[in-house]
This record gives sequence, structure tokens and C-alpha cells, in this order.
Amino acid sequence: MLSIWASNCNASTSRTNSSSMTMLTMFLPAVGTSQILTFVGGWIRTFGMHLHSHEQDLTVHSQRHSILKRLAVVVVLCFLTCQVSPSQHIEGKALLDNIVTDEALLDYLRPVHQHGERLAMTFPTKQLRTDIDVLAYTIDLDWSQQLLLRDSADVIPTWTPATTEIVLVAREPISSVLILDGDTYWLDVTSVKINGTQTTFTHQAGIRIDLDEPIDEGDTIVVNVDYAVRIGQGDIGMTIVAGLSMLRNRNPHPSAFTFNQPQGARRWFPCHDSPHDKAMFTLSARVPHGFVVVGNGKKTDSVAVDASTSRVTYTSTEVLPTYLVTLNASVYRYYLQEYVSSDGDTIPIHNFHWDADHEGEWFNAVKALRKIPAMFAAFEEVYGPYPFPSYGHVTVNPIWFGGMEHQTMSTINRNWLLGGAENGYAHEIAHQWIGDLVTCATWDDIWLNEGGASYGEALWEAKEYGRDRFRMKLQRQKDVYLKQGQESPATYGIPISNIFNESTTYAKSSWIYHMIRGNVGDSLFFTGLRQWFEERNLASAQTVEFMEFWQRYAPNPLVAWDVFFDQWLLGRGHPQLVLDGEIVQSTASITLRQVQQTSGVPDVFILPVPLRVYTYLGTVDTLVMMDERSETLSLTAPAHIDSIVIDPDMTVLHTRENIVTSLRDSSGIVEVALLGEHPIRKNQGVFTMTVPVGSEIQIISSLGSTVMMSTATTDVVRFDVRDLATGRYTALVTRGQQRFSLPFIVLP
Repeated sequence: MLSIWASNCNASTSRTNSSSMTMLTMFLPAVGTSQILTFVGGWIRTFGMHLHSHEQDLTVHSQRHSILKRLAVVVVLCFLTCQVSPSQHIEGKALLDNIVTDEALLDYLRPVHQHGERLAMTFPTKQLRTDIDVLAYTIDLDWSQQLLLRDSADVIPTWTPATTEIVLVAREPISSVLILDGDTYWLDVTSVKINGTQTTFTHQAGIRIDLDEPIDEGDTIVVNVDYAVRIGQGDIGMTIVAGLSMLRNRNPHPSAFTFNQPQGARRWFPCHDSPHDKAMFTLSARVPHGFVVVGNGKKTDSVAVDASTSRVTYTSTEVLPTYLVTLNASVYRYYLQEYVSSDGDTIPIHNFHWDADHEGEWFNAVKALRKIPAMFAAFEEVYGPYPFPSYGHVTVNPIWFGGMEHQTMSTINRNWLLGGAENGYAHEIAHQWIGDLVTCATWDDIWLNEGGASYGEALWEAKEYGRDRFRMKLQRQKDVYLKQGQESPATYGIPISNIFNESTTYAKSSWIYHMIRGNVGDSLFFTGLRQWFEERNLASAQTVEFMEFWQRYAPNPLVAWDVFFDQWLLGRGHPQLVLDGEIVQSTASITLRQVQQTSGVPDVFILPVPLRVYTYLGTVDTLVMMDERSETLSLTAPAHIDSIVIDPDMTVLHTRENIVTSLRDSSGIVEVALLGEHPIRKNQGVFTMTVPVGSEIQIISSLGSTVMMSTATTDVVRFDVRDLATGRYTALVTRGQQRFSLPFIVLP
């Protein structure tokens, strides 16, 4: 069915299907014929509102407008037929089959697949391990020997000693064996005790602990494990960079750090290594004097062990899953920032990096971190008050990733201190709400975390730099996604070996959040997110629970939530839209088609497609609710139509072909030119160019990246060049089938 709204139209959506017909036929036998006709007349007038749009004097006609009159007759016949006896119905046929002889109309009224083939009748739910619930971990590591190694001849020992105590509750009876996660390559377990009593165990496919007696449901037990940890080098698990590796990586001091996502915690401590099981953590490390230990939460103890070493302890302030745990040590400099929260609390931001990197010529932490307090303000505005009592960053090197949202203490790559990582910092801060406060329950749901934080980058751009930068960020994420596009995996349920797939887990997932926003509007989206954080505070969630929340909180979206989540989460790819047709003066006849044909990609996406009509008196926006492969429209405007553009404000993830332009311009030459002096000096502030109304403009650097973009609403556009690096750029102007490239230079 096609439904069309002009911008700001307040009429509600109306859909007709066989179930609504059935309800009417059940209800109306009790009323008279005159009442039927009065009701039908009102119903037809109401339904007709959705096939016409007169906002701003734009009239839109669907090809199905002619069906409206026939549909009225069908409804009347349905009502009248309800007055006859069942014996007069033809056996084996439904009511519509008996009264409608027009096969095309019958197919329209009762389509075989109203919304295309659904990928799942209900959204999947993954079974979680529920036999145990860990309450607390106490972990103690000994880094005192390795962190003394500074010379190239020094050899780092392969193993370092450790102990872990686990307090857990049995949620189900456990008869003979308690199973914990513990990697057989990275851990060498030497002793296991249950409630203080030594017990036997096997260390294959986890740590399988033999029970002397069964554990009843509700029992609390304490497990103590003595073991050694194999030392890694920048991979997930525990890393120590000292001796030769310190020199090779050009680090000023030895260091130790941990990184767990997705399943690296089991590489350095025995645990229940699942994101849905959150617990309290006490983390201790023995280090040489002069070394600074950094972990989640707050430092609660620091005691001398002997003349040369100390044991430093951190305790989490809230529960967290194993993958968000972090423990680090090096000769760090401490740098404090503060932010006054929206609820009046002062949030300390604890930063730890090497002294040489504080305000160095290359690595400059003060400069790199300068916008962190402003980021808190931006995210509190959309997500609500910051959920933890502190935050911070600890710098490490080498790591293969940029940053990691360890709860209250993000780990960052030393290279971020070179500058240029502003969006990375924003991403990790956004994670404190989306990923830490509310955590994906399984790795199938990782898009909830990474998509939300990636969309947080775009929200930061919007808050700090304005709408154009917001759109540029979305375009960059779209470009990243399109590197795989239709061949990218489905968003939900990506194999754990591929969960850091940037195309899907980050870029496309960010767009899914953006489209959830478009599905309900700004107000409901942001208040809904705040309600979600409040309801799921310090808990975990599966995707199906996120869907069910929106079904309850915003029950009248543009696209039904089950359809939305089905096509964007379970399906692969995106709609490929083609708009063609012709414009003659103030009228247009156009066809909007979906042409995607890749296996696993829905043949039809149910989606709202905004169209912008450019006329010589201004612009008019129209929304097409598309639920078939092809929709044909006729448009009439009060002035000559210049062009029609699909989704100019970037609300739906899609690729498109064609902008319909008027026949008057189809073969003409359109002027595109710079205005003012050239080359352009940065202190001029802006550069100006003349372009056709409706053109899309991209400013592309010499490296090929899009640094600015805009849609021309007038024939003169201006761009701020003060934030651009000096060098050569190209203004790429696209209008319909025409494309122009205009090189220009920015000087200091």
C-alpha cells in the first residue's frame, strides 16, 4: 500500500487489509443500510486524506487513486453481504472472493505477501547460561619482576603468578561438576578450592571443578583458583611490554595492561565470561615502587609488600561484565579534568599517560583531551545524567585497536595523543551509557553497543559543529558500510570471529539507530533512550528486548517494529532506489522502484522515502510509504518544478540512482563557479560558489575523503574553510544526470 504525506501533515496512517474487512463484516449486520452508507462515506473521506497531499499547495496522486472508488463499492458490498445467510455464500470461498470479480483488485485487497517475505515470524532469542550468577571477583596479579626490565637483553618471563576468588550463587541445582571459563593455553591452573576445601579439577574446554557434594539452588559458594598467566604482546588478554619489546615500541617505560573483548577475560582469570553476567570486581597488582596502577572504579588500597614493591588495589563502584574489566600499570603521569554533571555532581576525569606525552611535540594529551568535558555535556543532553561517579583514560602501546570502553576507565591507543581522534573519544564516552550501563546480553547483540556508540559520534558532531557535520559523519559511515554493502553480513548474529566487522557492526548499526530515530521522531527517540537506560540500569539486554521496548514505548511508528527489526537486523543489505520519470512545467510523473537483487537481502524494504520537490518558489517535502517494489506518482506544484530528490536529509540507509530534473534543463548547461578571490585564504573564513538549486555538493580532499557536504537550497552556497587543512580540494557538484568538479586551493 502507498501512503503519502506532505511535510508537517498531521493525519494518521491508515492501512486496509483483510483483517480490518473481517472486523467490519462482523460488526455491521446489526446496523441499518443508511448507517452503513454514512459510515462508509466518512471512512472513504478519511482514507482519501492519505492519497492526497495539499500541504504547501502540492498535490500528489498515486496510480492507485482510481482504486479508491472501486474500494468504496467493495466496502459497501461487504456490509450488505453481511445481511444474507451463510448458505448463499459459495462453499470454500471467502467473502471477498464471492463479491469481487476483478482479479487485480482482489490481489490488491488481499495480497499474498503484504510486506514481502518475513525472515523470521518472531525475533530470535538466544538461550543464556543461567545455572550460576557471579556476585564478585577478587583478582591479584604479580607484575613486580617483569616491569623492572628495561634493557634489550632482558628476557620477559613467559608466565606470571595470579590468584582469583569467585563468589557465586547457584541459580539451578548443580550435581557434580561446576564449569568456569579458563583458556587452556593462557592459564596454567595449579589449585582449586570450593569453600576453602581443596578439590580436583580438569582443565580442558574450561575449568571443570569436581564437587564433593551437590550444590542446591540458591547456595552461595566461594571458589579460589591459583594459577599462572601466559604473557601476551598486544593481543586480547594480558600484555606486558618491557625489555626489548619496550624499546621496539619506543615506549618510555615498561607497562602492563589487559584487554578482554570479546572473550579475552578467560585468558587472564577464571570466570563466567559472558556479557550478561555482571559482578563486582576487586583488582590488585604487585608492582615496583614508582609504578602507577590503574583499574575500574576507584583506588581503595596501596600497601608496601617489601622494600621495592607495592600492591595497589582498585574496586569497582558498580557491577560490570568480564569484558569491561581493565587493569594497567606503568610510570604514568596523572592529569585531572572535571565535569559538573547536569544533576550537580562533579565528575572527576582521571587521565593516565606518560610524562613525555603530556604536552609533547608529537604526543600531546592536554590537546587531545581538551574537549572531553564538552562531550559529557553533549551526551548528558541526549542520554541523561552520566551514570557513574568517575571516568578516565589510560594510554597503552602497542594495541591493535583505537580505544576500548572499559567501564569508568577507557583504554586508548597512544596514537590518539597525536590528535585527530576526537570521534574516538566521543565513541568511548557514549559507550558508558550504551554498552556499559546497558550491555549487550550476547555477542549476537553487539550491534546494540557499537551501533549506539557510533551514532553517538554523529550526535557529538551535530552538537559541537552543527547539522552539516552531522550529515558528513553519517555519509562517512555510509561510505564505510558500502565498501561491503549488499555483501555484508546480517547485523544481528554476526559470528564472534567477525563481530568487529566495521561495515556492519559499526557503520550500518549506527544507521539503524538513526532510522529508529526517524521511525518515531526526535522527541520519542531521545526520551525513549533515556527511559531504556533507566529501565535496564546496570543490566544487559538482547535485541528482542530492545525491540519489545520500542513496541511498548512508541507503538505507532512509521514502520511496524517487528518489520523494521526483521529487515534491518536479520536481513542483509539495503534498498537500492531508482527514481525516474519526467517533469513538464509544474507537473511530474515519476516512478520510485526498489531494484536490489542479492541473496539474503529483502526484495522489498518497508520504508518511508522522503522526496524533496524543488520549485522556483521554494521546496516542498513529501513522504512516500513504500512497501512494494514499484510506486508510481503524479505530482502537481503551484510553480515550475526544477527537480525531485530522494531523501535529501539522509534519513534512510539506501543507495539511489537518478534525480528527476525538468526537461527544460535536461540538455542545458548549468553554471557552477567560485565567487570571490582564489586561492582562498583560511583567514577569509568562507568561500562562496554558485550552483543550481537542488545540487548536492561534496568537498573532497586530495586524499579522496569527503570533508564537507551540503544540499543547495539557493543558488549561492558558502562553506567555512577555517577548519580545513591547507592544500588542494575539489568541489563535486551533482545535479540530476549532470556532475561538475571544481578544483580550488586553501592557503594558510
